[in-house]
Amino acid sequence: RYHFFHLVPCAATVAVAQLGGREMTGSSLVGGFEWVVGLLLLAWGLRAVVRVVRWVWWTPRRLERALREEGIAGNPYRILVGDTKEEVRLLKEAMLKPMPSSSHDITARVAPFLHRTMKTHGKMCFTWSGPSPRMNIMDPVL
Repeated sequence: RYHFFHLVPCAATVAVAQLGGREMTGSSLVGGFEWVVGLLLLAWGLRAVVRVVRWVWWTPRRLERALREEGIAGNPYRILVGDTKEEVRLLKEAMLKPMPSSSHDITARVAPFLHRTMKTHGKMCFTWSGPSPRMNIMDPVL
């Protein structure tokens, strides 16, 4: 039995001559394969980083700019958490205070963050739930 390399000895000597007398071994082929795999992993990693940055930073900033250009006021974007920390803090504060029995206006107690945001920015405003804006439209005409 003859292998392909035994049938074509001239091509092998030409390849060795082109490599400057060095023979091409299997380990150099593996090194080339490792480079390709490394470059593919690097490209995949960069793509993942770009997707995360777009999700966390670019898209919320673009949406905030578009909402403000439309004349809608709201809180500025805070990376990843949005208004969640402030919303939780205001809800805890509201639950600690007793509710007056003479008032039927429970908005300040049930949704203190929304109540404060509407007082600050008006009946049409936006807040942030993580990297996503929430539109609050309290005008019945719209």
